[in-house]
Formats: sequence, C-alpha cells, structure tokens
Amino acid sequence: MKQRFWLFVGIIALLAIIIVAASASSGGSRRNPANVITCTVEGDIGISQIVITNQNTGKSIIRTTADLPYEFYLSEGDTLRFNVTLTDGYMWNAWIINQYPWFAQDNPFTMKVEKELMLTPQTIAK
Repeated sequence: MKQRFWLFVGIIALLAIIIVAASASSGGSRRNPANVITCTVEGDIGISQIVITNQNTGKSIIRTTADLPYEFYLSEGDTLRFNVTLTDGYMWNAWIINQYPWFAQDNPFTMKVEKELMLTPQTIAK
C-alpha cells in the first residue's frame, strides 16, 4: 500500500513538472504586443555618440560608437529624435533609412515611427 501511494505521488509530481515546462516553453508571455516595434541604429566611423530621444515619453538614450549597432523597442507612432555628435576630423553627411524618406541630411533628425526602423548614419572625413 505504501509503495503504491509513493508511486502515485511520484506520477503526480512528474505530470506537474511536465505541465509547468510545457507552459514555460510555449513563449506566450515573450511575444511583443502588436504596437511594439524595433528600431536599430547602425554605426559609422567618425561617430562620437548618438542621443536618441523619444519625444512622446521625454526619455533619452545616449550611445557611443562602442555601443553601435544598437537595437531598442518603442511604441508604434512614437516620434524619435536622433542627434549625432562627431569626432574631430569628420563632418555629417546623412541618415540612410530603411523606409520613406529613405535619406535625410538633418542632424538632428526627427521621425514618427510607424513600422520597424533601421537608421545608418553616414559621415565624411574632412
């Protein structure tokens, strides 16, 4: 009788472990909501730092050349401002963008983000 009891308890414990493992590996809680999108900022020679400001939240992120490329998440429809500081011997050229307007010479550059965004800064040696 005691052996059957412990066998029954062992089977119940094993089933509980399997259920917990299966629910943890389903990834349901890891999915991003539909309105969360990714922004990636690439690097280039001559970049000292990039300040990324979310104008909807007022929060800024400062990244140096060593931190680039840098990927972060934001809400669809947020407006971002990108401001590049250059190292001596370089001057600003443009942003190459993976969507319209495709190219922007502004620094700082401001853009309302509606879908996944990738920006590549372009500098020119003096």
